[in-house]
Amino acid sequence: MITLQNNGMTAHISLTGAELKSLRDSAGNEMLWPGDPNGWERSSPLLFPIVSNTRNKKLTIKGREYDMPNHGVVRNLPWEVEQPSAERAVFSVCENEETLSHYPYRFSLTAEYTLLPGGIRLELTVHNTNDEPMPYCIGTHPGLKVPFESSKGSDFSDYSLLFDQPERQDCPLYNFKERQIDIDRRETFLSDPQTFRLDHNIFNRVDSVILDNLNSRKVILKDSKTGEAVEYRLQNFSDLCVWNMMNAKFLCVEAWQGLSVLNTEDNTLENKHNVVTLAPGESKTHILEIEKV
Repeated sequence: MITLQNNGMTAHISLTGAELKSLRDSAGNEMLWPGDPNGWERSSPLLFPIVSNTRNKKLTIKGREYDMPNHGVVRNLPWEVEQPSAERAVFSVCENEETLSHYPYRFSLTAEYTLLPGGIRLELTVHNTNDEPMPYCIGTHPGLKVPFESSKGSDFSDYSLLFDQPERQDCPLYNFKERQIDIDRRETFLSDPQTFRLDHNIFNRVDSVILDNLNSRKVILKDSKTGEAVEYRLQNFSDLCVWNMMNAKFLCVEAWQGLSVLNTEDNTLENKHNVVTLAPGESKTHILEIEKV
């Protein structure tokens, strides 16, 4: 476990999956969901080269079918870490025999964590080390405690997500039977184009609220009782998945480049919604900041 400390903030990051496991503010309040063996066991896994699931856990790449685990192939791998400073650490992983059996490309993926005065910055950089184009999707999956540990007396339903740009109010629904997103079967979840009020009943019924082709680059999670808020700032992410499980006291606001398999897609990586394709030697960086405001 790597520990970062600065400006009163403390972060703990696991070498397995380069997963953020704890984020405490200057008052000692834990911001991150610690995981629950009887529910969602994770805290903030990294997703690559797909997000969510594929059709039947299979994916066609370069004309050949591969097994593809949910959320990709790097979240359970051991990552290397550079000598970290007090406030910054860079983790890296590349292809190995296991990843090549699912995703037939050489790659380098780095996760750079930097503490902010009230939170943390994550830079995910994908580098194509092949002599051919490389398609991929990538995502984050941070779970914050909701209600906030610092918000005494608040409930899950006191919270809203506030978007800095107008968004489409009707969201595509996940088809549990077919394990896919029915992109044209939509339901209105946003009370106005810039507000989504949290409701366990929604998540218990539809699992996730998906904002495809997100306009906003800033999203605020706000407690209406106390006024406390956390801001998510996104760069180079195209979509957002908002998820809660079994009435648990957390919320995942997941910045994604790409989505789960759509009903309109074949099962080919190169044809996926918002897939990125890097030229040989090319790199791309995707950034998420989470900070109290």
